[in-house]
Amino acid sequence: MTQPNSTPNTTLTWDAPDPGVWSAETAHNAGPTSIPLRHIMEESFADGFRNTFTQLGVPLSHIEVRHINGWPYVSFFVHDIPRKPGPPPPRIVLKLITRLHPGFRRRTKIAAAAVVGNRALALSEEWFDERPRWIDRILGLQQRDGSRVTGDSTSHLVHDVTETHARFWVSKTERAT
Repeated sequence: MTQPNSTPNTTLTWDAPDPGVWSAETAHNAGPTSIPLRHIMEESFADGFRNTFTQLGVPLSHIEVRHINGWPYVSFFVHDIPRKPGPPPPRIVLKLITRLHPGFRRRTKIAAAAVVGNRALALSEEWFDERPRWIDRILGLQQRDGSRVTGDSTSHLVHDVTETHARFWVSKTERAT
């Protein structure tokens, strides 16, 4: 008697969201991300990192998160440089761009001031000061009695949860440098 094949015949494809380089985000995620969190992460990460990188003069525009087969992947977007497939330009070209491009020159000045003023540490301290308030908000949402939620109150609860978590992720990525 033959055993039935217990492995489903499925083929997963890996389609990069755009021509840039995408890497699996395994440092913070041990498995696939839940569908609601995927939306929140994809919408919030770029905004939070965009704000932080601008404040600190980082030569990156932002970090984006996209999910492929449920797994989070990240890509770094260079400030004011269009995305293209393939490896980065040669080192000498990057060196010239960072010294001559007005956007990079601006970022370099901001970065120098951020280092002198210890802006990264200040942002981190802001996050740790703000973190308990976020925990209280999220715990407050968990205390709501879901069994009594019906009709329009369901959509209000879903909106409150989604909005709170989206704002949390933006705040966290803006400050947890």
